[in-house]
Amino acid sequence: WAPNGSARNVSAPVTARAAQVQSAEIVSYGIVRAGPAVATVIKANVGQLETLTLTQVTQTADVIPAVVGTMFGARFRLRGEPFGEPVSVTVRVLHPPLRDPSAGVVTEQSWQDQFMLGVSADMLGTRLEGWKFSTPEEMPTGDWAIQVLRDGQVLAEKRFTVVPAMGQTTK
Repeated sequence: WAPNGSARNVSAPVTARAAQVQSAEIVSYGIVRAGPAVATVIKANVGQLETLTLTQVTQTADVIPAVVGTMFGARFRLRGEPFGEPVSVTVRVLHPPLRDPSAGVVTEQSWQDQFMLGVSADMLGTRLEGWKFSTPEEMPTGDWAIQVLRDGQVLAEKRFTVVPAMGQTTK
């Protein structure tokens, strides 16, 4: 109350605190199993991006066999403040050259995703990002990396080596 008995507003305007990412870590990685796709998000350079349910790493592995249907990836966690704040990131997959009918040869794929600091769909505060070999053209052998970036800076990266499956030869 003001001294003259009239009310006055003394509260400051409420401003949202910007999310501060303090660290990023790889929680698990390797061969992944997932439930059905619940949405096809966008068409990527090669293949498509899908939102999958019930994803879990079933085998820890750095070396991935090039077999149609194989999924691999890494579960990442971002820590920071305020708790539960959404954070936009870029996920980038670096890979050996793939031929894209519309773009020619590509060596990376990227998309936008959103993490929540300390909270996510799996309630563990983690997010699984990965790749699925849907066709033989999508699985060149060699070095691969899955990165999580914020504002152009790599926060975390997991490297994999894709190798011919037993009995396969490289082209």
